[in-house]
Amino acid sequence: MKFGPLEGSQQEITDFFENNGLRPEAYFQALEAPLERRWMVIPASLVCLVLVLIVLVGSRSSKLLLILVLAGVATGAWLAASVQLRFRSATVTWVVGLSIMLLLLLAAGLITPKEAVDYLPKVKPKRVTLLSAAALERRRRRFGIPRTISALRKRNEALDKYFFADRATFAVVRCTGKPDEIDAPVLKRVRDELAILALSQLGYARRRWIAVPSIAGERPVLRRSYLAIDSADGDYTQPNETVGGFETLAINAPWLHFQKRLFFLDLLPILRGRGRLSDQWRHDLWNAAVLMGLSQTSIDLPQAFLWNMIALEILLTRQDDPYTDALPARAEAFLGWVWEWKASNLDQRIRDAYGKRCLLVHRGQREIIAPKDLLLTDDLVLNLLWNIVAHIDLFPSKDAIVEFSRKLEAERLLGVKPKTRPKTLHFLKPSYSDDDYRLR
Repeated sequence: MKFGPLEGSQQEITDFFENNGLRPEAYFQALEAPLERRWMVIPASLVCLVLVLIVLVGSRSSKLLLILVLAGVATGAWLAASVQLRFRSATVTWVVGLSIMLLLLLAAGLITPKEAVDYLPKVKPKRVTLLSAAALERRRRRFGIPRTISALRKRNEALDKYFFADRATFAVVRCTGKPDEIDAPVLKRVRDELAILALSQLGYARRRWIAVPSIAGERPVLRRSYLAIDSADGDYTQPNETVGGFETLAINAPWLHFQKRLFFLDLLPILRGRGRLSDQWRHDLWNAAVLMGLSQTSIDLPQAFLWNMIALEILLTRQDDPYTDALPARAEAFLGWVWEWKASNLDQRIRDAYGKRCLLVHRGQREIIAPKDLLLTDDLVLNLLWNIVAHIDLFPSKDAIVEFSRKLEAERLLGVKPKTRPKTLHFLKPSYSDDDYRLR
């Protein structure tokens, strides 16, 4: 037995503590024994008994039915508490409690079977976990995989050859349901989280070198070629170009160092449910993050521009706002303090970008979107999301952002020294080369 620098038998280490006037029980807490099974069996039996009585005699009088339902609620609460004490799982406790309530209402005739099914929770996948093949082998039990990965590969040759053989990373989602029911929501969740992972490249990598994390086979790397012939002398050229994200997103020390400086590592726990945010605002942040990630990986210039513009609108505006004025005004609240705001005339450029967004959406004018427009939106979403995430306590809802912008506008009109804008706001201006402005 080894304890820190101490090594020896259990009795030797116990003697060491006692010889030095120390009591082991003062430093260690014994593991709490799980709740005995009988304390779940007893309330479960009582719940079943109450359900049977409701069906058999509950219709005799409304008073008797009320007593039985209340008894069912009490025994159901006892069972739910026992489940929580034994399994320490809020999800299991919630499912047990909801199921008991639906059974009581169904037995009492207060709801129909169809209504009971409608109340059942819909399939909602939990978080996606990305694992290497080796990590999946080690941690398979945590995800409910009873057999070893090597056993699965030996059992099915096709599984070994076409699924495991050439895959370096696996996305694991644990949820309940039939395969044909969970297929669509699970795949959507995986795609969304891969888009959020791609968002980590915003400001870190240039678009022409962007990596595209995706489900195997959905975003293949292809080669594009065309033949251009000079009609005068017959000379020709045949350029070849790789299409698709052929770069690998390396989660390494440089990547981690960059993310610690910016927003990505702080954004993830917010999206997972931490912090006191309104549900709608958290949902908006999730949608904005997904769209920004999709923009980073899109090879279509107008589409990438549109994803960024929609993300800006999600972050800064409400449905009834005059977008042409609201977007630049609220962006100025976060970025108006930097020299770049006036030097690059960002107020007017944001207005122009929104005008192009409207022409793209309502007129289909794809040709008006230039690389400089896309890179402008990259800079805006980078700095705005960074500042919102870094000051999430100040902006727990979109209403807080609107109020923040209004206060700054009032200070500007009154000509007083700004006190509303925190001094800890950030700004990063990526430098672009001529090649960056040749995006197609």
